[in-house]
Amino acid sequence: MKNKNPNDHPLPPDGAVLRHVDIAGLGFNCRLGMLVYPAATGKPKRGLVIAVHGLTRQKRDFDDMAVFLSAHGYDVWCVDAPGRGDSSWLERAEDYTLDVYADVFSALIDQHAQQSVYWVGCSMGGLIAMVMAAKGQAQGRLKAVVLVDITHRPNAAALARIASYIVDTNPVLPDRQGYRALVRLNLPLGDVPDHVWQRFSDCQMIAVPGGWSFHYDARAIAFARHALTQTIDLGDGIKALGVPLALVAGEISDLCTPSEIKDLQSLVPDLALHMCARAGHIPALHDGASNGFIADFFDRVP
Repeated sequence: MKNKNPNDHPLPPDGAVLRHVDIAGLGFNCRLGMLVYPAATGKPKRGLVIAVHGLTRQKRDFDDMAVFLSAHGYDVWCVDAPGRGDSSWLERAEDYTLDVYADVFSALIDQHAQQSVYWVGCSMGGLIAMVMAAKGQAQGRLKAVVLVDITHRPNAAALARIASYIVDTNPVLPDRQGYRALVRLNLPLGDVPDHVWQRFSDCQMIAVPGGWSFHYDARAIAFARHALTQTIDLGDGIKALGVPLALVAGEISDLCTPSEIKDLQSLVPDLALHMCARAGHIPALHDGASNGFIADFFDRVP
């Protein structure tokens, strides 16, 4: 099948549908783009999973996980956060904060899901769930949470590393080949096949006059730089979560090291834990072991 996407991205998996929804009542315009994966027919309906990506990432990171979970009976929404991918950019740069994202996703659940959901949050996506809980927004909205390579107190040196490569403007690249090579060097996904590397690089880029650039509003990323250089501690959010919690961590991650994992376990003694062999920050969630762990965890939630 010929790819008709003007940005020439790898096509979404069969059955996935791009959907846009408007979020009302926030005091500013916000439209979210998501890929919707309906639960497989003939399977018992198990509920709705919302998956939210990391700071500079986008919804296509969850392709393999979404296919696995939908085949298992879950509806899955892989959502672009404001200022990323197919979601609208916010008018004010100062609205690109975890606090605002928590309000946005709480409203998404209320206005469009209209049911409590299972949450998969990778890096920033996990922090959003913690902020929702700290603000009292998790109760009745979240049934269970899987954090992907993030804890309430991420490693400070790793945060500083991330802050060091954030730029204020998105460059325009003449082609995508150089970026593909850079991703292989700097994004430790683990042992993944070539098509996963291609998706994790090509879906980050959009066609612009003169070449290719990144999919996100650079103001959203630059505004996060200050926060990344501060101590992040969302322990209050973990304590307030009140739902089953799991962690999928990269074996060689610098953001979610054994020290951070132990710290999280001190707050959540019954934490369900899965380590992704040879993966860093972030695991690709392409393999059956990782996705089977997530499905089994959700299946056990009362």
